[in-house]
Amino acid sequence: MKVLGLDIGTNSIGWGIVDEAAKKIVKGGVYIFPEGVKKEKGNESSKAAERTAFRSARRLKFRRRLRKYETLKVLIKNGMCPLTMEELDLWKTSKIYPSSTAYLNWYRTDELKSWEPYFLRKKCVEQKADPYEQGRAFYHLAQRRGFLSNRKEAAKESEDKDVKGIKGQMNELSELKGDKTLGQYFYELKQSGERVRGKYTSRKDHYEQEFNKICEVQNISDELKESLYKAIFYQRKLKSQKFLVGKCALEPDKPRCPVSHFEFEEFRMLQFINSIRVARNCNEDDRQPFEPLTEEEREIIKPLFFRISKRSFHFADISKKLAGKKEFWKFNYRDDTNVSGCPVSTGLKNIFGDDWKNVQIGRYDINDIWHVLFDFDDNEKLREFAIGKLLLDDDKAGKYCAVYLAQGYASLSLKAVRKIIPFLKKGYVYSTAVFLANIPLMIGKEVFEKNEADIEKAVQEILSTLKDKNNVRVLANRCLEAVFKDAKHDFHTEEWDKSIIDVQACDLFGKKSWEENPGEKRNNVREEVLKLVDENLKLAVTKNAANYKYPMLRIDELIEEYLSSKGFKIKKGAKLYHPSDQDFGLEKSILCDDGKEYLASPRTSSVKNPVAMRALYQLRKLVNYLIKTGEIDGSTRINVELANEVNDKNWRKAIEEFQKENERRNKDYKDQISELCKEAGFEINPTDSDIKKFRLWREQKEKCPYTGKSISITDLFGKVPKFDFEHTIPWSLSYDDSLENLTLCDSDFNRNVKKQHIPSELPNFEEICARFKGFYKEEIDRCESIISRNSNYVGYIDPALKDSMIVRRHKAQLELRYYNEKLKRFTATEITSGFKNSQLNDTRIITKLALRYLKQVFDYVQPVKGTMTDIFKRQWGLLDRDETKDRSNYMHHAVDALTVACVSRAKFNLLSHEMKNSAEKAHINFAKPWDSFDKDVVLAVRYVIPKHFVDDNSLRQSKKILKDRHGKRILNNGKTIYIQGLTARGSLHKDTFYGCIMTVPEKGVASKKIFVERVSAFGLTEDIAEKIVDKKIKDVFINNIKTGIQTENNIREKGILLPFKKNGKDVYVRHIRIKAKPTDPVKLKEHHNAIKKNQKEYKQHYYVVNEENYLVALYRGISADGKRLSKYSVLNLLDAVKNKRSGKELYPNEMEEGQNRLPLYKVLKVGKIVLLQNDYDEDVFGLPKELIWNRLYRIAGLGKSGERIFIKLAHIICSKPWQYMKGEYDLNTGVEFRLCMDNNFIGLVEGTDFTVSPAGEIIKK
Repeated sequence: MKVLGLDIGTNSIGWGIVDEAAKKIVKGGVYIFPEGVKKEKGNESSKAAERTAFRSARRLKFRRRLRKYETLKVLIKNGMCPLTMEELDLWKTSKIYPSSTAYLNWYRTDELKSWEPYFLRKKCVEQKADPYEQGRAFYHLAQRRGFLSNRKEAAKESEDKDVKGIKGQMNELSELKGDKTLGQYFYELKQSGERVRGKYTSRKDHYEQEFNKICEVQNISDELKESLYKAIFYQRKLKSQKFLVGKCALEPDKPRCPVSHFEFEEFRMLQFINSIRVARNCNEDDRQPFEPLTEEEREIIKPLFFRISKRSFHFADISKKLAGKKEFWKFNYRDDTNVSGCPVSTGLKNIFGDDWKNVQIGRYDINDIWHVLFDFDDNEKLREFAIGKLLLDDDKAGKYCAVYLAQGYASLSLKAVRKIIPFLKKGYVYSTAVFLANIPLMIGKEVFEKNEADIEKAVQEILSTLKDKNNVRVLANRCLEAVFKDAKHDFHTEEWDKSIIDVQACDLFGKKSWEENPGEKRNNVREEVLKLVDENLKLAVTKNAANYKYPMLRIDELIEEYLSSKGFKIKKGAKLYHPSDQDFGLEKSILCDDGKEYLASPRTSSVKNPVAMRALYQLRKLVNYLIKTGEIDGSTRINVELANEVNDKNWRKAIEEFQKENERRNKDYKDQISELCKEAGFEINPTDSDIKKFRLWREQKEKCPYTGKSISITDLFGKVPKFDFEHTIPWSLSYDDSLENLTLCDSDFNRNVKKQHIPSELPNFEEICARFKGFYKEEIDRCESIISRNSNYVGYIDPALKDSMIVRRHKAQLELRYYNEKLKRFTATEITSGFKNSQLNDTRIITKLALRYLKQVFDYVQPVKGTMTDIFKRQWGLLDRDETKDRSNYMHHAVDALTVACVSRAKFNLLSHEMKNSAEKAHINFAKPWDSFDKDVVLAVRYVIPKHFVDDNSLRQSKKILKDRHGKRILNNGKTIYIQGLTARGSLHKDTFYGCIMTVPEKGVASKKIFVERVSAFGLTEDIAEKIVDKKIKDVFINNIKTGIQTENNIREKGILLPFKKNGKDVYVRHIRIKAKPTDPVKLKEHHNAIKKNQKEYKQHYYVVNEENYLVALYRGISADGKRLSKYSVLNLLDAVKNKRSGKELYPNEMEEGQNRLPLYKVLKVGKIVLLQNDYDEDVFGLPKELIWNRLYRIAGLGKSGERIFIKLAHIICSKPWQYMKGEYDLNTGVEFRLCMDNNFIGLVEGTDFTVSPAGEIIKK
């Protein structure tokens, strides 16, 4: 039997086909595809996140512009703005900014007291103002009013410590301003020289309050007030996302149920309670069987799920409630297991009493009451409903509004949940309850109730015997395959060899397990297998078919068979539920004209992970190609590597003790937080987030690593915290929320200086790094000492003592790993995939989906744990015991896949058994699949050619189905309407905008054009002082540093201190222009009309730098005197998009060079594979395989230097980033990297001259 091994990652698939019976490797390879991340200066970021962030910014800008337009329209109609509707409409439709003097004077702000927005807002709440002054105040409110979170978002945000800190600052602002409006208070701050920007404000408590006050003082009519309020404060409701909710796994036509629904809470509670198993009256040495809870015990623990004080709790609460002081009770859950309570049910019960499920108030029942809670966005409207419709008093209405609704959806629909709950109430585990749930519908509710006991008993019996029955079928299928392949015996004319049964049974169950079975059981299995094989061989002889296999029995089919045999009439179209029907809604396989079965599209509404979907689509291409070429078929066994961990018993014990110590420490921290806060004069109820903060506070010696400031307990947990969590590697780049990636940091420093930088990018990194390393040096030394003391064994040592030493060593290694990971992140100079915790999660999701997906075609799909693969490789000689996997090339994916292919269940079970009883993996030894296996693997992957899939969709025309705001398709005469995109995918240019200015002429130095960019003064250092454009600012900066007026740290926190004061306050410069040297800047667009047209032409545009070269076209020819001529054409993505839109060709078919016309030679794009030649006429396809392999390169980059184009080439097997290699190398010498120029590149290009198949075969065109 052939076995296909798959090592599936987020951007690669290693594959290998092995025929272990023939002791040979059939084929192997690697399939590489884009990672789906953007890489810039070694840093990775999600393309989807970047794209959606820019889209959100565009939409936000559009909404602000629309708000300003609506506000100006009301102001113009009421004579409060010196602008005409014609000018306003021209601005809206043609983006021509109003340029009338009257409007510009009305709009512009300066420090004159008579016309400054905050002064006008202050004036409007204190005395009568003229219409233009009122209009300017209202327009300023429209510019500043902010976003109002809805009720559900506010509930979600209340869990966020960052948001709590912001709310604390808003409350502090309300206290400081007192009875003044926000405009009055901010005007006073500006007058005193304090900064207004950067303060958190509340739209409802600050801006709406001020709006109402202005309207009251200025006697604004109700009609005008309503129009202004709508224009300034109207906020479009968020687009409904209901269409994104997946379908139920058991009822495909029904949407999934919200996890906040009270019936789902009951379902979740019963499912968990029924899964609890307890071993009573056992001590450490006893192995008592685990049993389900009794009905009485289930009732005892139910109240734990209905506690107002706890939305969730630890399993320890359940174990204490049941076991009490009985020390010898064991449960199948750890005490620290988190258990979800029933917060919605508890809240409703607290309001409507014990009979809350049957409550009826007017026409509203409990379902209506829950739906209002779920749907209403506004808290005030919800309160009005509670008092007006539900007739609740103020206290209960407050409780109703405060009911906590968890966000998210279950995997089942409410319809399925309601069918399953009755059987969960009887104590059945989830899988049994699912099988029983739809039987009442199939045979009728009354019939089911009459025969309920018999049916339930039969279902349980079917469930308990299914595994053995299917094992017999698997064994029969294996025997049949062996009989069909037996060259010594022809089953058509002679008896088949019965000893095959025992041979196959040993391979399937493991020799030891098979022989340990009682003789009677083995004989029964042999008889059943013999009967099945004989029946099939008769069919094979009469119909000349030698490929039949017995399908596996399904529980639902057996239950339906039982119901039919008992004479129950089954309703047409009704089907049983099956737990494994949760297959993510994958399409069934496709049977094509060639008689072969292929994988269908992996698209499913249940999974939204784009990384997983990308990997599955590429897996489909590879597997379908292997099916098409006959390398594999439906009978091929598939082994898929999983990203899981397997640990020996000492590791497991070390992990368990390590986790328990963390639990004890967290409890101590919780008590310490409460005690210290009480001493500081305030009280808090510490959350998990607070405990994390406190742990970091202790680790960091109560200091901020960035500023060195001391952190008091008030600064940490007070009403307005000054220090909070900071992601060392920014979350947007790493998606890493682990403690290893968190520090406590000065909030202002984090917001204004650190931002999205990694620590090594900060100017004073050396000082910061030394401080940070100092925090952990003592702990690291302690851990290393423990590891050292417990690593050396001299002479004989008692096994128990040895195990104890190993556990201590492992615990220290776990702790040391935590400290090292913190330091690794803090000292990183670039962000690689190794920092992305999400990558491992993505791989787990991919493999989970792949297992389901592959089962659509293949009968036998088996997971193989990743750590097992690593151990097998070491045991089989593919990796030395202490060697680290070499990830510098793609070969290791193929090696992993071939190893995975050879891991059978028997080998897996044997290895697991050995590891459970071994403290040192080095003492485990396994025989190779065959003697020359390691050598064969090395030969198989030596010249492997990875298939590099490059999705060149930059100019692909995008089409989109037109939908309404609820996600429903808009039809035209019953047909779907498509809208067409603008044919531009990817970054057209880099984000930085540049300006162009003329320098001030000096003695002996003429004025010249230079490019400048505006930057924050917070990141300035002495090194870049010379780049400051404004000479006076530059002199001030240098003087401040030299004379000690300011340190670099002080500048990073506040900006550049100017040598004068304003109203007695220091004045700082926060943004400056510095000289820049952009490479080949291009004009992007003109400034708006506010820039005077009489200024110099070079000042009229925004300048940008090209993001990437889309392609390079090379032209070659021979002149009349026999000289070889070369020319090129470079096309960036911005120009490519412009050409595509205008219908122009991307590049000409020939170019002129003097009197000569040079034809197109090759078109090069990043990612394409090239096969290098010594000269134009060389037949490279006739070269030996190893020489062809040596000449295969991937285009890693296309750049320009002066008048020359350089082509960066990386060998096809190399996975490292491109780097320059000195020296010249013969083409037949395979090197990792090469650098070619446009005039000396000679070679064949993928797509034009040859193709690479998914299996890595070079196919000449």
